[in-house]
Amino acid sequence: MNVFIKGDRRSKSITAVVFLLFVLISTLVVGTSYALWQILFVQTDENVIKSSCFEIKFSDTNPIFLDEAYPISDSEGRNLTPYEFTLTNTCDSEARYQINLEILNDSTFTDLQYIKEYLNEKDGAVSALTLGKRQLVEKTLDNATSAYKLKSGVLGAREAKTFHFRLWFDINTPVIDSVINKELNSKITVIASYNAPVNTRNMMMERNTSTNNYAFMMDSKRIIFRDSLVGVAGVEGIDISFNQDRSVMAYVDNSNPDLKTTYIEANGKIKFPVNSSSLFMSASVTTIEGLEYVDTSNVVNMNSMFLFCSSLTDLDLTSFDTSKVTNMFAMFSNCSSLTSLDLTSFDTSQVTNMGSIFERCRGLNSLDLASFDTSKVTSMWYMFSGCEGLTSLNLTSFVTSNVTSMTGMFNECVGLISLDLSNFDTGNVKEMDNMFLNCSVLTDLDVTSFNTSKVIDMSNMFSCCGSLTSLNLASFDTSNVTDMSGMFESCMSLTSLDLTSFDTRNVTGMGSMFYNCSSLTSLDLTSFDTRNVTSMDSMFCNCSSLTS
Repeated sequence: MNVFIKGDRRSKSITAVVFLLFVLISTLVVGTSYALWQILFVQTDENVIKSSCFEIKFSDTNPIFLDEAYPISDSEGRNLTPYEFTLTNTCDSEARYQINLEILNDSTFTDLQYIKEYLNEKDGAVSALTLGKRQLVEKTLDNATSAYKLKSGVLGAREAKTFHFRLWFDINTPVIDSVINKELNSKITVIASYNAPVNTRNMMMERNTSTNNYAFMMDSKRIIFRDSLVGVAGVEGIDISFNQDRSVMAYVDNSNPDLKTTYIEANGKIKFPVNSSSLFMSASVTTIEGLEYVDTSNVVNMNSMFLFCSSLTDLDLTSFDTSKVTNMFAMFSNCSSLTSLDLTSFDTSQVTNMGSIFERCRGLNSLDLASFDTSKVTSMWYMFSGCEGLTSLNLTSFVTSNVTSMTGMFNECVGLISLDLSNFDTGNVKEMDNMFLNCSVLTDLDVTSFNTSKVIDMSNMFSCCGSLTSLNLASFDTSNVTDMSGMFESCMSLTSLDLTSFDTRNVTGMGSMFYNCSSLTSLDLTSFDTRNVTSMDSMFCNCSSLTS
């Protein structure tokens, strides 16, 4: 085990490199038709590298040791007990990392086309790759002949990532001279670096939910930001600075009981904290002014930032820097009085959670999301639920390939008259329950492009879509679905429904599935496998037009 830390004071960065030695020993077994392989993992104990702000831990609770191993398939290789290690960023600024595998110069095994590796985040799924096809990068070891890049990425502030690593010999490895009785010596190198810590001068303190340090704002009617410490006559200031150095002060003016005003001031721009979740959460606030004097460039979490701001009628966020934000869950949820929201300047390239972001924004009559980058988003759970004022939504720019939940995405969008989802990639979606629940004026819905092969829950998916006259579900793969209860409940305008392609072998719930489908005249369910169904209550209740 070799460890070194290299620091450059001029750039204020730290680079840590950690090496793990893997030795692959191969010998030919006489009298057999295959080679005998062995992977020897050389390491004991836990390795910890620490700086003042970055920490890397390698835990070898499951070391790689394949005694008398032989070439195996990719599926077998992915099931090997993995070696697990964790990268933890303890800073308030993001960190970058790159994981390489470096081949040492004493290796005699050179046919890397026969080595398979599998490096992934814990519980994440990626394909097994041939080491020899990995990108060649600059080696960091003097005794290495080459280096292959396995993975690179970014760790957000205070974020940890756990990785699993596996190595094996490909099932197609031949018994040839270049393979037999050869040795592969290699080291994993993890290179991690980060910028200097965030300058916390003029930064507001992080909200502590146990003490609710933003309680002074809770019943304010107006919140006004100012870029100079001028104070308010007769009002005692509250130090809300991150460093408790009075660089950011709050003044609560109660001189007019009907117009309680909170002033937040600093000399220069006021930096919002890394975790700005629930910052303005209040049903009382009617006005937020001076947002041009705030700096959001360090914010990672905007979860519930304006949650329950139901009296807010206007919100200018054009100066917001959201380039580091990963969480926008319920950011504007229940902002029911907002009629418009300009988010065209938002950078959402790092956002993974947009669940409930516009939920119950009942007053919105338009929403321009053409600039939204959703390529990293995994949750769109109840994203537009209850947006009653929206008559249309242009989502043609949405990238949904990483989304796993679309539960309630358009739930109660009772004003939507059209919806184009032809560009949606739903290949990783597992939840579609309540997705179009109560989209009551939609007359047409084209979901023929949907890939539903991973979907588990379709309960109430089209429930109360009372204006739909047709629905083409011939392309739906329902082989993994377990719940179809209420799926077509109260689709009162459907006159026909072809479900002959449905695979229901895993379904347990069909209760109210066709409840109140009063215009259906026929329904062919001869292909339905109901052996696992435990609930069929009210399944055909009030299907008054069924003749067959």
